[in-house]
Amino acid sequence: MRLETMLKVVEKYDCNYGYGVYADDTETQVVVADWNNEKLETVMANIERHYPATVLHYDDEVTTCSECGNIISTIPGYYGDIPQFYCSEEGPICAKCAEGDDYQEYIQWILDDSSKANTLMNENDLDTNGFENMNGMFENGFHHGQNDNPASILTEYQDKFPHHEFIFHIDHCGQFDTHFQIYGREF
Repeated sequence: MRLETMLKVVEKYDCNYGYGVYADDTETQVVVADWNNEKLETVMANIERHYPATVLHYDDEVTTCSECGNIISTIPGYYGDIPQFYCSEEGPICAKCAEGDDYQEYIQWILDDSSKANTLMNENDLDTNGFENMNGMFENGFHHGQNDNPASILTEYQDKFPHHEFIFHIDHCGQFDTHFQIYGREF
């Protein structure tokens, strides 16, 4: 049975579903639905058996990029998985679309905001955009000593370097902690 035929069966059951590709992997087909619906058990089993490369997602695990329309996973797939999108005023923007303008809109979204951190740009991208590591390695988490506060850190660096603007960069996320750095550039 063809995938399109299986999706027509989903439609026949009057169930909401979506179909597309990942924003960061346009080769992988993704089908999104409420797979807890008993009517879809056979359809789900057939898709998994006949189309093993197709990924099935529950409808509350994904969204779409407001620019390209491709699918973005909104939940971590494993410990250490970090988001590959950000939420602009227009809606979620995938990493590929953010890169399209050399991250300028994204940088403005995270700039000098202690409640946001870079998860899309690598160190080369930061350097290309004029940011340098300000020699700060920080941790926040549940373990003793992991109590660095981004708001306090930002205030300290703004006082120390008044002609700089700053962004936080997440190095690592674990189950119980986050490791981050602060990057700055002169303005």
